[in-house]
Amino acid sequence: MKKIVLFLLIGFSSFAQIKLPETNFFLENGKVYWQHVYEVQGKNTEDLIKYFQKEVMTSMKQDNFQIIDNTISFTINDDQINYKKYGGTSMGVVMFVRDYYKYLVVIDFKDEKYRVTVKEIFIDNKLYNAGQSSGFLEEYITKKKNTLFSTNNLVTVGMGYNDKYFLEKFLINTTESIKKDW
Repeated sequence: MKKIVLFLLIGFSSFAQIKLPETNFFLENGKVYWQHVYEVQGKNTEDLIKYFQKEVMTSMKQDNFQIIDNTISFTINDDQINYKKYGGTSMGVVMFVRDYYKYLVVIDFKDEKYRVTVKEIFIDNKLYNAGQSSGFLEEYITKKKNTLFSTNNLVTVGMGYNDKYFLEKFLINTTESIKKDW
């Protein structure tokens, strides 16, 4: 009986979603993604999609743009986080935060809300080729075969910079509510 309970616990834990504290980063099935729900008062779904494309997407260099029903998706290449804007210093930030990022963005819209999901986050080490190779974000910030987030302070602080960057990047310039309900 103990073996069955242990097997079930191990099996279900691999499908569990783990959140990186104080950020919008999640770890699920060995993959890291970022997700946040924004609220925009007084905009129906159609207006919100148009407004988002006009106000936010015009400042982004994106590829593979698709819109299907109430969902927009695209890829962003060669994105670099301005960690200094959020309090980081050249010597006090983990190396991967300084590198170039490539990622897939999926945005779901419904009346007065939109949910941004960033996934397949790839770090391209174009700048600092010494000792660090390119790879997916989970290779840099997880441990135990991508089942837990690293507790290293530099990693945690760096992911905080990433979180602030994404929050700002996908925000429509209106008042944002912190509601997480979808």
